Amino acid sequence: MWLFITGENWLIILIAVVILLIWGPSK
Repeated sequence: MWLFITGENWLIILIAVVILLIWGPSK
């Protein structure tokens, strides 16, 4: 599973986590 988390995938996951952290409390 971790082998797939490389390059752009890492960026997508990072951005997704940040968005969730920002959006979560806002709701």
